[in-house]
Amino acid sequence: MVVVIDCNMIITLIKSMRICRMFKIYKNEKLKSFLSIFVSSQQNAVSFNKNIDTVVAERSNHLLRHTFTSRLLLYLRNVNDRNFKKYKRVLNQKPALTAVVLNESLKLKTNDLTVTDITNAILKLKLNSKQMLNAMDVLCSSYVKDLTTEEQFYILYTFINVISNRVTHLKFYQAAIHHIQEDIKFIKKSDLLQLIFFIGLNKKSNKPTMKKCLKQLYKMEIIKELNVNELCIVCHAAFKTSTKIRNEELLDKVKETINNNLTILKDPALFVTFIKTLRHNQFQDDDILTLYSDYMYYEQPILKVCVETGIRQLKEYDKNIDKVIRMKDIKRFLWAVSYIGYDKFDSSWCRNVIVPRIIQKIKNREYKCDTESIVECILYLWMLDCKAVELFPYVLTPTSVQQIREQKSRCKYRLNLLLSAIQFEDREMYKNLNIKPQGEDYDLNYQIQNRPVLLRIHENLKLLSKTSSLNVFEINFQIPYLNIAGITGFKNNIYKAVNIEILDEYTSVKKKFCYPSGLMQLKLRMLRTMSEPVVTICQEEIQDMSDLELQNYLKEELEFV
Repeated sequence: MVVVIDCNMIITLIKSMRICRMFKIYKNEKLKSFLSIFVSSQQNAVSFNKNIDTVVAERSNHLLRHTFTSRLLLYLRNVNDRNFKKYKRVLNQKPALTAVVLNESLKLKTNDLTVTDITNAILKLKLNSKQMLNAMDVLCSSYVKDLTTEEQFYILYTFINVISNRVTHLKFYQAAIHHIQEDIKFIKKSDLLQLIFFIGLNKKSNKPTMKKCLKQLYKMEIIKELNVNELCIVCHAAFKTSTKIRNEELLDKVKETINNNLTILKDPALFVTFIKTLRHNQFQDDDILTLYSDYMYYEQPILKVCVETGIRQLKEYDKNIDKVIRMKDIKRFLWAVSYIGYDKFDSSWCRNVIVPRIIQKIKNREYKCDTESIVECILYLWMLDCKAVELFPYVLTPTSVQQIREQKSRCKYRLNLLLSAIQFEDREMYKNLNIKPQGEDYDLNYQIQNRPVLLRIHENLKLLSKTSSLNVFEINFQIPYLNIAGITGFKNNIYKAVNIEILDEYTSVKKKFCYPSGLMQLKLRMLRTMSEPVVTICQEEIQDMSDLELQNYLKEELEFV
């Protein structure tokens, strides 16, 4: 397969990475690094080489042939192929006067005209022959009312073969769209999707018609039936025509499609289309950086551009931008960066950009009484190894802490984790705060049931205990209020001797070998403040080992410490 990398599509992807509405990225040298990322992912996309010329003719211009639109076009042509036969039905209407002109140049007969005759004549058109194109356009327009819906689509596809996206300039295009949507109440699903696709080619001028199509889509109750490509056709056309999607079921379908199909991340065109739809309709609860963090999907170049652009926007903060950058946006940004464990985070950003910006917003009373958001920001910065002590007086007071603990939100857990981290990593600061974690810790059973690698290592360690100086191995939470279980090895049943941590799917990121998530990085940091040594075991290194091989591997690791 020939793989074509479309730089414009890459730029579209980057432009969509406006984290929580505050990022905007322009064409620059940084984008070059993205090309290597998408070479492999593009193998799943359509290869627009000469083999596609049966659908989009070799004469079609570059704009349509090498875009996501042409990919959707190919999909529609393939799934509706049974409808595109050689139409031999003689058209009832008498030939227009233009047929005489066309007969002389294109050998188009003037009597017993069929759809096949028309499409064959269209394919003979020369791109620079404006007179012939206009004549054929007038001829086709005169037959619109005599054509079936399938025949009208067939002629539109044929015109696209010749003039590509300029099909929207034709009188026939306007006439066909108008005629098909007049009977939209009786339209079938496949025709409705094709209609939506062609409406999307004309961008904003077709907004009212697009609204009409969406209403019909809702009435037909077929949203649940839409596959990924069909859903993408709807989203693509709605976005192109700047049409808001008012149906929550359809937007939920988009969000569900993203969340349940991690493979979409390998298909940038699909991914961007869905993300833009959620943003356009203000239905998103995750930005792209957050989505990557949710999936622990570590793509260094993407994260680098996202993070540095966000920092730059905060740095260049002014009153106008401030209306866009909300406190919620900053909090979500810090959550995403910290939980994925971004390793290029510059500590100067904390001191010189982020903390001053948060303090400025606090003084402007933008937080109102939202102490929870400030606590979360402090925690996320701490995870990034940034101690935002300047923010402590605003929230880490007995009164503020009590207010948080009286709420039912999950911020209580984050407050406890923050206090626990301070206790382990800065005991003097913890002593001065004089605020202790409170409440129940996490349930260990969930991790025991959902981390098979952790269980396997634990079982093999127990077998080793019969011949080792470590006679007890226990799965537990070594760090209070940090929801990652590990294994502690004991001597003589009671003396802690070693902490064993597992980098499995629960604690490590994807796309980067044996790389701990942000929360796991925090745990490892805290464990290293203790007297017991830490052994880290990577799932990818042991997953192909037999139990005997694993036991030998574990024995060597334990002897080493």
